[in-house]
This record gives sequence, structure tokens and C-alpha cells, in this order.
Amino acid sequence: MIISDSHRLVFVHIPKCAGTTIRTGLKSINGLGDRFSGYFDYPEGGRVLLNHLPLADLRSHFPACYDKVQAYDSYAILRDARTRFASALFQHLRAYQGLDPSSASSSLFGQKAREVCRRLEHPAERRALDLMFFLPQSAFVALDGRQVVRHLYRIEDLRRLAQDLGARHGVAIDVDVRHNEAGLPPAAGLATVQKTAGVVLRRLVGGGRFARLRSGLRRAGGLAPDALYRQLFEDEHVARFVDAYYAQDQERYEALASGV
Repeated sequence: MIISDSHRLVFVHIPKCAGTTIRTGLKSINGLGDRFSGYFDYPEGGRVLLNHLPLADLRSHFPACYDKVQAYDSYAILRDARTRFASALFQHLRAYQGLDPSSASSSLFGQKAREVCRRLEHPAERRALDLMFFLPQSAFVALDGRQVVRHLYRIEDLRRLAQDLGARHGVAIDVDVRHNEAGLPPAAGLATVQKTAGVVLRRLVGGGRFARLRSGLRRAGGLAPDALYRQLFEDEHVARFVDAYYAQDQERYEALASGV
């Protein structure tokens, strides 16, 4: 989460929705400092990163911050529910199961997806630290049936978000460089070539421009795991569960896409 009193701006970081990219860009105006780094332990059990605290918990345990979400221009990014679930699974496997999802077989990826779905079916499991990436997006933008975060954007509209932050608050952020983005390894034999070429290109164009080029080429060149993501939902159990569990999230995302 980012809160800037001087700019009257709040950014709510929903897991696996390009939040690290935006937080990095807004770090210099963050009035919270390190207050929201580390973990929050629920009194009744369970744990979550403070940066990923849902609104209900923010209101209960940090009411002054929640009041600013309501009072200031607050922002959040939404993502297609299926794609976000798959991205969260990548992060879950890497961070908590010691697996490199980019090297995992599609069958293992599917098996782990089914395991996560079974755990999420039980409310007592949902506050487990290793499942925090799977918290519904709606929990970060709405409360008691009411939208609390004022400005919502699709992940595809990051440039428009950057433009609006500049126009409303005089803040400049670079959304062409993505942070904490899932990806697949390069084809065998190309890693060394790519590393050498990257060193040369960085010297030629400079660090900032190189980072933007690398992010764009990585997505355009097929290193983003979109095909593997799609394979997950060939499993009917995974598809049915994700579609039902994140129905409100998908409705909000599609409403943004249609301009409703």
C-alpha cells in the first residue's frame, strides 16, 4: 500500500495485479515508510503481508489508513480472474514450495492448481500465508457491498493510470518496466547469448531504456507463460472453482472493460 498525505493519494496493492510496478514508481512519495513492510499476524490465526491487507482487516486494525482510502483519491488495478489465479499459482510454487514453475511440467502445474482449489474451498485455510496471493480482488476494493477504492483500472490500462496520476497528482511513473512478473526461461542455448547481448544493449541505450525494452521484448517474444496459464483451465474442476470463487472479481473487471 502507498499513502501520500501531500498528494492525497492511496494505492491499494492487490496481489498479482502489477502492484509492485506501481508501488516502485510511487515509492518516493510514500508517507508510510516501512510501516507496511513485513507481516501482519491475525489474532485468530493466519498471516499476510502488510502490503496485501484486505480492506476489512485494514479497517479493523489500521482505521486511520482505512479512512484515507475513503477520503483520498484511491487507486487499484484489476486483472482477469483466470490469468491472475495462474500468476498467483506461479508465485505460490516459487515462494512456498521451492518449485520453479517455469520448469515444471503441465501435469504438475495442474496438480498443484487442484491442491490450491481444494484448500480454498475451506474458509479456515484462506488466511494461510502461502495462500495470500489468492485472496479475491474484491476484498481490496469493496466492503459491505460498497466500492471503497475510488479509481479502478484494468491491468491492460496501466499507461492510462500513469497518465491520470500525472494529471491529478503531478506524479510520474514508468509502467513499461514490469517488476515481479512471471516468465519462462529462454530456449536452451540462448541464455548466454541473451545475457551477453543484454550487456551490450544496456551500454548502448542506458539502463532505464534497456529495462523498458527488455520488459516489452520478453512479453512479445513468448517468454510470458500465457500458454501454460491457459492449459490450467482445461481441467474442469479448476475452471469451475476459479470462475465461481472469483465471480465478483471477474464481473468488476469486465465492467471496466465495457466502460460500465
